[in-house]
Amino acid sequence: MEVDKSIRLGFIVDNLEKVIAKLEKQNIKIVKAPSKTEWGFQAIIKDIDGRKIELTQR
Repeated sequence: MEVDKSIRLGFIVDNLEKVIAKLEKQNIKIVKAPSKTEWGFQAIIKDIDGRKIELTQR
């Protein structure tokens, strides 16, 4: 069964740098490096099934 990749999840995190560092140690792919956006400091990762997940620190 193929994973539905059309949905993008989003999570608010307290410390984006810390979360990204932990995910990199687990070989989670960073699709978009952390950057400042109108919604806060944001990064996009890809989970092990290929779904994109938005992480935002306000």
